[in-house]
Amino acid sequence: MSLTYRQTFAIGEFDTATRSFVVMASTSDPVPATYYDGDQQKQRLESLASWNLQRFLKNPLILAVHDDQQVSSIIGKASEIQVTERGLSMRITLASLDEEPRTEEIERKLRAGLLRSVSVGFSY
Repeated sequence: MSLTYRQTFAIGEFDTATRSFVVMASTSDPVPATYYDGDQQKQRLESLASWNLQRFLKNPLILAVHDDQQVSSIIGKASEIQVTERGLSMRITLASLDEEPRTEEIERKLRAGLLRSVSVGFSY
């Protein structure tokens, strides 16, 4: 059986007035994911259908890196979170420059088209 994968992680246009953008953060199609179990690298198929968003919806923080143990990695907040036929859509609003100065660099990369997608984290 062969699966066709489609890229749906693309970031929409950056809204300079609100410092936000809409992104399809996860696909509804199964995609191959690599993870580590101890020192051993493993592969599995990941799909939005298996996700439980309950915890995320209570506190929809956006991190700069996959490290939920560091408060310093918080760069914004998600809103307008919707599970659609295509996948998980959300608006990401960057933290103010007073709250998180690193968002200035992220905004520059978004405007220049250098930052074009996101990566979602998950617990298994």
